[in-house]
This record gives sequence, C-alpha cells and structure tokens, in this order.
Amino acid sequence: MDLINQQKQTQHIICLVEDDDSIRELLVFNLESEGHDVRPFSRGQHLLDSLASLPEDQFISLFILDIMLPDMDGYEILRHLRKDPRFDLSSFLMLTALSAERNKLRGFDEGADDYMTKPFGMGELIARTNTLLARGDQRLVLAGRAGQADTADRRKAIEELIVRHGDIVVNETRRRVWFNGTETDTTRMEYNLLIFFLEHPGFVFSRDHLLSRVWGYDYEGESRTVDVHIHSLRKKLEESGLSPDLIETVHGVGYRLREAGHA
Repeated sequence: MDLINQQKQTQHIICLVEDDDSIRELLVFNLESEGHDVRPFSRGQHLLDSLASLPEDQFISLFILDIMLPDMDGYEILRHLRKDPRFDLSSFLMLTALSAERNKLRGFDEGADDYMTKPFGMGELIARTNTLLARGDQRLVLAGRAGQADTADRRKAIEELIVRHGDIVVNETRRRVWFNGTETDTTRMEYNLLIFFLEHPGFVFSRDHLLSRVWGYDYEGESRTVDVHIHSLRKKLEESGLSPDLIETVHGVGYRLREAGHA
C-alpha cells in the first residue's frame, strides 16, 4: 500500500521514519491523537519510494527521521529531501539515540530544523512538533499557500519568501539578510539566531533556552556564546544605521527582539 497516497482529512501530514516498531507505534498513536495525518515507514527507501508518487496537491508539513536505519542513515535521507524543491517549505526533525555534539552539529548542517535524542519525553516531542508545524504554516502563508500550487508557481513563490520586521528583511530561501536596506553578511549561527527572534518578536528568552532552541543542544557552562552572537548582531545592526537595542537585554532574564513599531 502506498502510504503517501492515503487520503485523510487532517491538518498536517507528517512522515515518520523509525525502524523500532514500538517507538514508531507510540509516535503514530500520539501524533494522530493531536489530529495529524501520520505516514509511518520502517526504512528510508520505503519513504523515498512513496514520495516518488506524491500527488501535487499534497504537502508534507514535517519529516521525523531516525538516523540509524537498516538501509540508509537519516542524514542521507535528509540530504536527499533537502535537494527536492517540493519540500523547501517542509520542516525536519531528527529523532535519534545519537547524542554526541558532532552528530547534532551534522544534523543542523545537513538542514535539520530540530534535533531530539532518545530517550525522549512525549510532551516535549509534541511541543517541538507543534512549533515546527506552526513555523511551516507561517511559511506557507507567506508563500501564498505555495504547497498547493503547481511546481512553477511554487518555486516562484518560494523565491519570494520574505520575512519583514521593520527595517529587517530576510529571504529565508536564499538565506540573505538586509538591515535598513543594506545587505548584511551573517554567519550560520547569527542567521539562525536572527530567524528565531523574528519568529518570536516581543518574547523574552533566556540564554539556556536560546542555546537549546537555536544551537540545538546544551552548551554546558558556555552560555557566553549567546552573548557573543548577540553582540555581533547588534554591531551589524548599528553599522547599518539601525539601533543595536532592537535586540534588547532583559536584565536577569535574557534577550528579546523588540516588536516592530515599538520605540
């Protein structure tokens, strides 16, 4: 049976690749309980075979990928899917027992949006899943529901996927940033930090939370790295003629991006 072509009237389609039967069944049960259409696979190639016949009007909101699989590893699957324009607006969550820093860094470098290690709490997984789905919904809206358009229209819309926050403009597809009309070079982590703030304007985040959500793993005793990247972004804002205090320090708590239009 082609799981991709099953028709269910649910809000999001989630493709799950997990070779452990008990974990896969647990994930399917909990994600379906949240109202999602879950397409489970035990092998990476099974997923790729089904995606080959994906209908044009179906959009995969989220891929959840194990890394250690019998036929191909999750990195290879992620790399393959990231090259496919049909999934430019999809989100990717790595769910694996590999907890070493080098594994997490590789996942993010290959294009993962989030990375969780086993054993995991189901509440946290649902929370992270909902965050990724909400982010994907925002991208679809910005792209004019590009996931429902034909291929040419979808690609054109994706090219115009622009996020604006006052005088900060980001083209997420091309990873280009403009401050006050001037294109600005950013490092990978500066860019990721900026995008996280843009997705949550006005909200205060502690250093530990930023490390967990932006860097994707715990920097034991290294929260100073957040301060360094904040300082660098502020410097680039100031060099472009914007106020460095657009990224505010909330003393004793952390940092927040000032909401657009607020002095």
